[in-house]
Amino acid sequence: MTTIAATPVALRDALEPDARLEALLAAGVFEPIDVELAYGLTSIAPSAHDATVRLAIALASRAVRDGHTCLVLSDVAPFDAGVTAEPPWPTATQLQAALRTSPLLAPAVHEGVPALVLHDDRLYLQRFDAFEARLASAVQARLARAPFAHDEQDAARLAQLFPEAAEDRAQHDAAALALRSALAIITGGPGTGKTTTVLRLLAALLAREAPDALPEILLLAPTGKAASRLTESVRSGLSALPVDLLDEARRRVIPMQADTIHRALGVHPDHPHRPRHHAGNPLPADIVIVDETSMVDLPLMARLFDAVRDDARLVLLGDADQLASVDAGAVLRDLVEAPALASCVSTLRRSRRFSAESALGALVFALRGDDWSAVSAALDGVTFLPDDGRVVPPVVLDAVRVHAGRLASATSPADALAELGRWRLLTALRRGPTGAEAINAQLVAERGDALAVGTPVLVIENAPDDRLANGDLGVVWQEPDGRRVVLFPGEDGPRAVGVRRLPRWEAAFAMTVHKAQGSEFDTVHVLLPPPPSPLLTRELVYTAVSRARHGVTLVASRAAVEVAHGARVRRATGLRERLASGTLDRG
Repeated sequence: MTTIAATPVALRDALEPDARLEALLAAGVFEPIDVELAYGLTSIAPSAHDATVRLAIALASRAVRDGHTCLVLSDVAPFDAGVTAEPPWPTATQLQAALRTSPLLAPAVHEGVPALVLHDDRLYLQRFDAFEARLASAVQARLARAPFAHDEQDAARLAQLFPEAAEDRAQHDAAALALRSALAIITGGPGTGKTTTVLRLLAALLAREAPDALPEILLLAPTGKAASRLTESVRSGLSALPVDLLDEARRRVIPMQADTIHRALGVHPDHPHRPRHHAGNPLPADIVIVDETSMVDLPLMARLFDAVRDDARLVLLGDADQLASVDAGAVLRDLVEAPALASCVSTLRRSRRFSAESALGALVFALRGDDWSAVSAALDGVTFLPDDGRVVPPVVLDAVRVHAGRLASATSPADALAELGRWRLLTALRRGPTGAEAINAQLVAERGDALAVGTPVLVIENAPDDRLANGDLGVVWQEPDGRRVVLFPGEDGPRAVGVRRLPRWEAAFAMTVHKAQGSEFDTVHVLLPPPPSPLLTRELVYTAVSRARHGVTLVASRAAVEVAHGARVRRATGLRERLASGTLDRG
């Protein structure tokens, strides 16, 4: 199957310009990739409605960049970009009519697949239609699997493993469901015990097997940082689990190091679309556990489901209330909210990290619900710093400088990594005067060296040869011999990587909320844009606040939080509809 890519600029220049597309490109509504794709596809298969089809293609490309897997035609509204040229902006009906007559919806003779796919009101670029169909089919296949056998011994083991079930059965019942299911989804907020539940589930599963027939287990997460946190949780959880509940022989089967999904699948940066493990060469694991699933985009989730053996167990952990992946899809939320998967989903609500009586806990719990009065009351216990949205308040920059100083003066690698996890400035914006890029650039300029000792480093590229992945967070350190290295959490303590071996990275004095997913810090400052920013959503504020273990300071107005609480992230996808219908027929 050939993926249709954007055409060279030379081809666009050779075509008759489309005044509407060019104006929308100049206005920033479209990126060059959107317009190039529109010109390129319509030049391959021209029709009588090229202008309308070109607009639909550019909008569909933009939708994918915005995190949607498809374009909902009935939601398309005109952009005011000063375009007065004909033809006028089409209605949803006109968009549908033009697309249905386009050769681009018919299988291409030389490829056997359509460039575009239309499902009723949803327009897909072919690649994302294929990913969504593959994932829906894989999920349905798991739903159709007969339950794994379970007996009274299993029930007795679970009763022993979950002695607190008399007060709160949620963890016990989640493990019981996963014990018999080919697919189990355990969702819950921070500190609700998702990892604890899975460890006890593994203990119950391992107790079933003879010592010479123990299953292969994989622990996975979408980023290096999330994998490190999962590793820490598993190690601490195992040390707290009595030997009589899980003997040493079986304990050794549980991996002491979680891996990233990319590394496990064998996705190499040079060949991202050809993983080593796939349906024809599945992962050599009997049990696959995936943490922080809300961060997994549609293409990666489809590849993961492809690579898990049909007879293996798959357990997905995550918080469906968090921000979805920065890339296309909202897979965890779609799965959790799909009625067809109700029997596979367990929700944990009781937090062990903080109580609802604590100021931070009250805010986190309130943000998950629809009651603004509860959120407003919880905000009374939170520190606010005034912010006009135009510049970073000096007091916030001073806090960043103080933290940078503590990182630079750490007395040992362990102390440096511990300090790295004590505080972080989180921003909603990446670019602009209050964005992470500008804040980091200012701190780097003040220190005079991008790799000055104490600089927080965020890896932004997978480097499997050096065991580094996108999302890994480290800190610059100077060895006794004067060499500078970057410290990262390792299996047996701090791990040093020479600065010349670093893959692409960026300073991380400030991080976007998206980049901070999968991380935890003792306290955070959260810098929010003023209303009416489209970034102000409930999921953004909830994700930012829940990165903190003990305290949060909001650099924002209460009005900004109120606007955010009333705005939910809604990504256009068709996954729930496919799962509900059980059919993958194209419209």
